[in-house]
Amino acid sequence: MSTEAQTGSPDELLMRFLLAVLATWRVTHLLASEDGPGDIIVRLRGRLGDGFAGSLTDCFNCLSLWISVPAALLLSRRPLMWAASWLALSGGACLLERLGEKPAAFEELAQNGARRETVPDSSEDARPTLCAFENVAYNEGADELVVPH
Repeated sequence: MSTEAQTGSPDELLMRFLLAVLATWRVTHLLASEDGPGDIIVRLRGRLGDGFAGSLTDCFNCLSLWISVPAALLLSRRPLMWAASWLALSGGACLLERLGEKPAAFEELAQNGARRETVPDSSEDARPTLCAFENVAYNEGADELVVPH
C-alpha cells in the first residue's frame, strides 16, 4: 500500500489538518474559557481544584497541548509525523485563540506625557491577562495601568 493511499491526497490531508486545528481550538476553548451547557464545564473546573488537572484549565496554551494529542491521530500514526502534527495542532489552536482575543489594554496619552493603559471592563468569568510591560503601575481606583516613559 502506497503512502498516499494511507494518508490520502494532499487536499484531503490539508482538510483533515484544518478540521483537527478547529476541533482542537473548540474543545480547548470550551474547557478553558466557557461555562458549558448547564454550567457543566465550570463545575468540572471547580471540582478539578488547584491540582495538575485543574491548573491545565487555567492556561489555554497548556491545555491545547493535551487536547491536540488525540487529534494528531487524525493526521498520522507514524511517531515522527504524529509528534510534528501534535505540536502543529496545538500551535494552530493557540494562533486561533490569539486572533479572537480582545486587546488587553487600550493605550491613551495622559496629560503628563506618560502612556496610560485603560483596562477594558471585564465580566465575572474573565480570565486575568498578564502584562508584559516592566515598571507598570496599576491604579486600582481608576482601573488603569500607568506606564512611565
